[in-house]
Amino acid sequence: MPAGDSYRIVHDFKTGVQYRINEHTGNCSIDPIPTDSPDAAPAPPSTSTFSTGSSSDSDTTMRIRLRHAQELLQHAAREDFVYWGLRDIRGVVCDVWVAANRRRDSGSVQEVGDDVMGQMDDSVVEGTNGGRPAKISQGEYSTVEVFLSHKDWTVETEDLGQVQRVPIGIATYSAPSENSWTFSEVATTHYVAYKSGHPGWSHFDVTPCLDRINRLFLRLSLQVKYEDLVQYSIESAKESLRRAIAGIAGVTPLRVSQLTLSSGMGSHSNSADEETVMGPVTHVWFVLLEAPGVVGPVEQPRPQLSLTDAFQMLRGITRRHEVPLRIALGAQRQKVVQIAPGSLVKTPEAFHPMTRRHSSPVMYLQSSYTAGSMVGLGFSMCVVGGCLGLLLGFLMWRRKPGVPYRLAE
Repeated sequence: MPAGDSYRIVHDFKTGVQYRINEHTGNCSIDPIPTDSPDAAPAPPSTSTFSTGSSSDSDTTMRIRLRHAQELLQHAAREDFVYWGLRDIRGVVCDVWVAANRRRDSGSVQEVGDDVMGQMDDSVVEGTNGGRPAKISQGEYSTVEVFLSHKDWTVETEDLGQVQRVPIGIATYSAPSENSWTFSEVATTHYVAYKSGHPGWSHFDVTPCLDRINRLFLRLSLQVKYEDLVQYSIESAKESLRRAIAGIAGVTPLRVSQLTLSSGMGSHSNSADEETVMGPVTHVWFVLLEAPGVVGPVEQPRPQLSLTDAFQMLRGITRRHEVPLRIALGAQRQKVVQIAPGSLVKTPEAFHPMTRRHSSPVMYLQSSYTAGSMVGLGFSMCVVGGCLGLLLGFLMWRRKPGVPYRLAE
């Protein structure tokens, strides 16, 4: 790895695929998740088969799963932690809890960076590794330090406001044995952002990897006003729509990208298999990406539909039926909306809002005049026209434009 390059690594544990993206050049590689990944743990043996895409072999390959939160602390049990004291971590006063671990398996190797920032979902893990990676061997002894912000220190979060006692980071010290004088390696994980829920799918964007294979620019309409859909949280609405569209198409949400919303009016369709949608609607613009074509050694990997099959499934379901979607609006609010039948269409790349702007999505509003405003506009035009007519008639009657009288001594 060249010095100074920053790589973003996304692990999809539903399919076992690793996406490795160079954030400087945009280059991407797609491979199975390595079995010695820091966020992977051995899965129980099974009798299923492992498909490599071209053939199926018996399950002799080691299978992996996503590590649990406790396992990320190097198997240290809750009762093993003792309070160490206060320490300043990145300018935050933290309570430090320490635990020793003597039950580590020797021989395996993990690749981590000096400073790693990560976020985790139940199926996808992302990490950012800056600089050269460090090979940390799993020795016979290690010590884990957990940093929690002090109770008198308040942390500002986007969704919860002011919170206390949030995790700031974890440090793992490794040594060949318990009697070693010093630790041979140190791995530190910093948590820069804190949220109580799952991270947004935008944190796991793999578009640079899949859009080079094949993609479709699509748009569908929801039978709901734009203002009613985004009045509480536009990000929550977009996250729910991304998961819902991926579920209908039978793909992972990683393959639904560049999703943005705009308002519009329902239009009449002449097609026999499409219904007429009148009134205000919300247009959902998104890009459907091709399957990576790689399956990793995970438990029961989810089948990956091709781009053509996923589009046919999405179009077939939404063509004739009003498909209901349950949308999260933030703050434990939900709203059930329906997809307008037959509203799924392919759009040129140049028409996609994200392609035109090359930045954050912009709200596009389309409004029309009400009956009252049209009456007022017509009355105003009549008054203005009448005044102009009277002025023109007066000037023609006098035949002398200018002052109609003369001053004399």
